[in-house]
Order: sequence, then structure tokens, then C-alpha cells
Amino acid sequence: MGGIIFAILALLLGLFGDVPAIAIFVAYFTMAQIFMHGLMMNKKMGTIYNPGVATALFVNVPIGVYALWFVATNQSVEAWCWWAPILAFPFVAFLTILLPIKRCQDKNTGHAFPKRDTEGFAIEGKSARLYR
Repeated sequence: MGGIIFAILALLLGLFGDVPAIAIFVAYFTMAQIFMHGLMMNKKMGTIYNPGVATALFVNVPIGVYALWFVATNQSVEAWCWWAPILAFPFVAFLTILLPIKRCQDKNTGHAFPKRDTEGFAIEGKSARLYR
């Protein structure tokens, strides 16, 4: 939820704060969520659905598409605004995704979340039912 709030605040700053590079970054970041949650995580989990897919499709994609449309049609954007977010992407992804996961990871199991936090969702059982 914090990531969604961050994305919305950054998008508003980028669109209405006259900082189009931030809006473009948010668009790139949200589109990357489709790749990660829609393809990579499902491939690793051996499923066709994971909890991030719905958020990526129904929240991130509309935000990203709108941001690109808004910037392209309403603001004159210099070339650096399109490529600077690509250069910043690895650094921001490390700070907002990889670092928190590594800091929360259980040293004994290697999992980011304790079993008590995930067993109520029965993800393994639910994903297995998708193939029946």
C-alpha cells in the first residue's frame, strides 16, 4: 500500500509540479510491475496469478498510461526527461524494492515474510487450484 501511495504522490508532483521526469519515472516503474508481477514472479512460482498481478494491471497500468499520455500531450518535454528516469531506475528500484526485502528477510529461512504472516493466505493451495 505504501508503494501505491508513493506512486500517486510522485505522479501528482510530476504532472502538476512541472517535473515531467518524475511522472515519466512513475510510468516506467509502473510498467515494470507488469513485467515483474505478471511474468517473472509467476514463472518462478509456477502459477498464473500472484497477489501483485491485480495491482499491476488495475492500478499501475492505468497510472502509467495516464502519466505518459498527460506528459506527451500537455507538457513540452526535453529529451533528458525521457532517458533520465531510465538511468535512475536501478538505484530507485534497489532502494524501494530490493533493500526492504533484504532487510525484512528471515536469516534462517531466506524468506522475506515469516510463515505466520503468509500462511493465512494459503497462496500455495490457491495457486495449485488454478491448474485443476
